[in-house]
Formats: sequence, structure tokens, C-alpha cells
Amino acid sequence: MGLLQKLFGSSKSKPSKPVAQSRPQAQSHVGAQPVYCDCCNSPASFATGTYFTATEFLTLLQKGLAPHHSVFLLTTISGISRKALVAALPRQISLTFTTGWLLCPSCGPAATEILQKPDGNLPEGEPGSMTRERTARDAGTGKMLTLARVMGTQAMTGARPFER
Repeated sequence: MGLLQKLFGSSKSKPSKPVAQSRPQAQSHVGAQPVYCDCCNSPASFATGTYFTATEFLTLLQKGLAPHHSVFLLTTISGISRKALVAALPRQISLTFTTGWLLCPSCGPAATEILQKPDGNLPEGEPGSMTRERTARDAGTGKMLTLARVMGTQAMTGARPFER
């Protein structure tokens, strides 16, 4: 038997199987979608993480909450200085995201020192997001690193100049 026959089968046609009349219902795994910290991109959970609204998260940044060190590594490689990133983040976030931010148990304490919130304050997830396919704009999708990648691409391609 030649290689093509092994890959594609015999040229002699065999009777085909009858087409199934009905298909089983597709299983939806929307509620079981993975959740990630919006600051450090580590696996997270709404039950153990701390949820902040978009406005609260902007307030946290303006009051000194620093991005995770991995964000600084990514943007520094892209040619964006730490100072320029910190200055640009509030505007970039307010233009890009209107949904809340989920912080994992490692990132949450720095934020709750600035704005008190209990862990697990939104255990069922962001309203409406667990019953549909989530997007990168939803809480629990690792938003900060997504935004850093976009900003880094803009800086490297000259689409947006940042202080070096």
C-alpha cells in the first residue's frame, strides 16, 4: 500500500454510512469558562478573588495601585517606560474597558489597602458574563496584560508614541 493510500484511503469507493437524522444537543460550557486575574493573568476565581467595578479600578490606579511586574516587563521590552505606562493606563483603561476587574488573592490585598472590599464579593461572576461567551473586555480575562500587549504593539509600530 502506497503512502497516498495510507493517508487518503483507497480510490475504490465504499458504501457510505447513512447520515444521522438528528444530532445530540451541543453541550454549553459557558459557565465553566476559565477565569484569570485581570492584573497578573494567573488563574483566578470569582469566589476567592476581589471584584472591582471599572470606576473603582480607575480610582485604585489613580491612588497608586501599580500594575503587576509582568506588565512592566512586557511594556519595557516594547519600549514604554514605567513612568509612561503608569501615566497612560487610566486613559487607556477608560477608553477600552467598561466592565469590572477581578483580582486574584495575590493581587487583591494591594488593592484592598486602598479601597476596602471583601474577597469573593461577586461569587457568581460578573452579571450576564457567565451565560454567554466572554470576551477580553469582561472581568476575569487577564485584561491588564491584554492591554499591555496592545500598547506595546502600538509603541513598536509607531502607531502611538510613548515616552521611552
